[in-house]
Amino acid sequence: RLRRYVVAAASRQRLRKSRIGMVGHPYQYMADLMVDPFALREKLGPTVVHIEQEWVAQAVEAVEQKASQALVAEARRQWRCEELDEEVFLRSARCALGLERIVTEHRLDGLAHFDQGLLNDPRCGVVPSWGLCRLLAQGIAVTVEADLNCAAGMLILQGLTGDATLGENYGFDFDQGAAYIAHDSMGNPNLAAADPPIALRHSIYYQGRYGWGAAIEFAYKPGPVTFLAPVALEHGRWRLIVGEGEALPVRPRPTVAPQMLWRPAESSLEAFYDRWCLAGAGHHSAVAYGHWGSDLSVLAEMLNIEHVLVR
Repeated sequence: RLRRYVVAAASRQRLRKSRIGMVGHPYQYMADLMVDPFALREKLGPTVVHIEQEWVAQAVEAVEQKASQALVAEARRQWRCEELDEEVFLRSARCALGLERIVTEHRLDGLAHFDQGLLNDPRCGVVPSWGLCRLLAQGIAVTVEADLNCAAGMLILQGLTGDATLGENYGFDFDQGAAYIAHDSMGNPNLAAADPPIALRHSIYYQGRYGWGAAIEFAYKPGPVTFLAPVALEHGRWRLIVGEGEALPVRPRPTVAPQMLWRPAESSLEAFYDRWCLAGAGHHSAVAYGHWGSDLSVLAEMLNIEHVLVR
């Protein structure tokens, strides 16, 4: 019990000092992503730093060709990359290094990024999926579609486990009682299963000025998993919605995305998602390995917000 309070106090302190960069705007019509940055600061702690898309484009343009080539060579040594077009590979590397420069210059702990914003800009022109995944592996809490809430949730889970990722409910396998968790080319390669190896392929989701950018595909490793969805409610209330379950062994499908087959810890699939939705969770979740419901209940107590555990 003492350990939980010490860890929660450290998490609260880290949140108060965290800076989340917001590039662009929440995806249009996704109302669950729309949050008041000042309420986020007041209730959870992180400061939102608005990053102009022009700054990102300038940072990408400033990357030297030699640096892009070095990153491509590094990726070829690490992962399967044989199908990637060389020009797309180099442009994707340039976007990745430009984003890293933005994170460093603005001292960001997280990045809520609208990743379609510069698809037609001649300085970028490809989806930055690979670069966002690289930032996740470096400990930056990165989300797509400018999701600030999920970025805050990832910061919380990183404080508990060291590594977190982003997930979305893509589909359901009712025969196995499991959910298919993924997001288009977005995930933390530190949490990948060893077999098969991580692959870099052409994205199939967003076509830019120069075609389809480099994107990552792998299966998450099996093990106990926690989902976390911080949500803003009516009348200034906030809630941490926590789900506990298990990632099952899975062979990655050719969807050019990090992917997980996940089963609730105790409930049936239907009962879990009934409770999860009724609690108010959005369609994104922060995800980390281990079961952290008890620790997160203590953090919610310290933050003076509500807590719901679904298992």
